[in-house]
Amino acid sequence: MDDSKQAFRLQVNRNRRELSSEEIQAKSHQIALNLFQTDEYLTCRHALVYMATPLEVQTKEVMQDSWRRGKSVYIPIVDKSSKSMGISLLTGLDIGFDSGPFGIKEPKREFLNMQVPSVLDLVIAPGLAFDYRGGRIGYGGGYYDRYMKTVSKGTPLLALSFDFQVFESLPQAEWDVSAHKVITESRVIEC
Repeated sequence: MDDSKQAFRLQVNRNRRELSSEEIQAKSHQIALNLFQTDEYLTCRHALVYMATPLEVQTKEVMQDSWRRGKSVYIPIVDKSSKSMGISLLTGLDIGFDSGPFGIKEPKREFLNMQVPSVLDLVIAPGLAFDYRGGRIGYGGGYYDRYMKTVSKGTPLLALSFDFQVFESLPQAEWDVSAHKVITESRVIEC
């Protein structure tokens, strides 16, 4: 299982490195526009939104739109030692950030505002590869898979993805959590 997942990770990482920052921004903008049309996004009040690394679908526009619409935005806070993830309320991008585990931005300690998982009514997740049934291959740590087991039952998981990250099917283990929708620059895939 791990070897076959690793092959998808390598392929997608190769493709992502071929994108210019301008292409990433343009595709991310279209993905955000597609997200903004989904019922899950339109009706949510409390959304977990990941802090994007340079090669991922960018999420700054999603956060700014959420705040404009009066939604609360939460971001993942990773504890590498316990291999767990929590969430912190994020009220803006004008606060101090540190580089957290895996080089992902997290608020400086004085800006952390940790919250319980049950506050969320939407989870927007990153990943490396997705399939038409919502199968997701992440970065190998299982943080989102474990965290999704702590949120309220029925909380939708939407995945943001470039078109080339979507495959017919992916290897999945019984503990892998599937996305309800995969949103790319050209479509919204109902899973």
